Amino acid sequence: MIAKRYASAALVISLAACGGGADLCRNWAVAPPSATLATGSKANFIATLNGAPAALTTWLATGGTIDQDGHYTAGNQPGAYSVTASFVAANQHVCTASSAITEFVAGGPGSDGGSDAGSDAGSPPDGGYAFCLPGAPTPEVIPESDTSVTVFYRTDSSPGCLAPQTIQIVAYSVRDGGFDDPYGIFAQLAGSSDAYHSLTVTGLQDNQPYVFTAQGFGDGGTPSSVSDFSPPVTLYPRPPPPTSLTVQAASTSAVTLHWINPIYDGGVAISFESTYAQLSDAGFAPTVAITTDATSSRIPNLQPGTTYTFAMTSRLANSQESVFSNTGTATTYTPPGVPTNVQAAPGHLSITVSWQPPASSGSGPLTNFYIAQNHTADFSGLHDHTHPAGPDAGSVLVFVTAADAGVQYFEVQAVNQYGTGDYSAPASATALYP
Repeated sequence: MIAKRYASAALVISLAACGGGADLCRNWAVAPPSATLATGSKANFIATLNGAPAALTTWLATGGTIDQDGHYTAGNQPGAYSVTASFVAANQHVCTASSAITEFVAGGPGSDGGSDAGSDAGSPPDGGYAFCLPGAPTPEVIPESDTSVTVFYRTDSSPGCLAPQTIQIVAYSVRDGGFDDPYGIFAQLAGSSDAYHSLTVTGLQDNQPYVFTAQGFGDGGTPSSVSDFSPPVTLYPRPPPPTSLTVQAASTSAVTLHWINPIYDGGVAISFESTYAQLSDAGFAPTVAITTDATSSRIPNLQPGTTYTFAMTSRLANSQESVFSNTGTATTYTPPGVPTNVQAAPGHLSITVSWQPPASSGSGPLTNFYIAQNHTADFSGLHDHTHPAGPDAGSVLVFVTAADAGVQYFEVQAVNQYGTGDYSAPASATALYP
């Protein structure tokens, strides 16, 4: 028999009713108010006073051990137990609050979990392995709007565990007196084990802190241990987006954005992000963080001669985002094309290099040409010499010294005011010597 006892118990809270201390005790709480754990598993408990974590807390536990940070480890005997947090209030009154714990035995097939084989208590409804989350992970919570969050969690199939059939996400609102009863319980199919999943929780209130837990359940209801609490998340009124966004090409690989910052009085820091996509893309993908107090930004590392559409969002410190701003579109400048028909003709101690201008001058008229000279056909490194030529030139005379005797190789590059085009195919010649 895999489990010998499966019991439940209700939340127990005891308050010292002693004058002013009793009033303070009413704001003393432990969360979660109850937990169902496999023997040997772990859970975290939090004690709060007026909604804030209490530093001077004394923890006691039955059925397991608990350290002074509220980290509880269940023992190896199933049953109904509790953890209790206490502190000394005004006038030396002692405030206590407790959370009820139900512990059951879980093990592999054929395991009796170390419990008494003669017990007449029933097994967990599913039999087999326990359903669990790995090491009581902390759910990751990402705000989506002023009323919703997405909770990420991971299921586990470690030895002794099966992936749960469903996952229950519990939201607790944080009030002056500590954690309220569950604000909402949200469940979904768990999916495959050893994988991350997410659940969107809606219907929350803005300006209200929440914490979240995750717990797995099997087909018959066998529960896992409860995860750690997530860090508190407060949802704020959704910020407005930047307005009057305009986009201008700045170079062959950059554009400049200009916008007007929104006015936001939601009581939390605000920053901005730019998102953009090529005109042919299905949606926005790359994002660029922007300095909070800026009203313009240069976006680099773009492709030449490419049309991009940009939009901006406002982002709060807790990651809540605004809707998109208006969109702006710009096309990066285009450099000239490649010169053609490059020729190298030998002369007396010289070589004449000639070419035809590129078919396209790009986004502006040609300003000049560069002729690169090298003693090898490999132009991947530094050039031996570079010779400029005017925009209307079609050739240049290159004098060759004795130091450059032998075959010389040449490539030609066109330039406009926005950038430099690619080099042409090389041409070669050997200067004539007496």
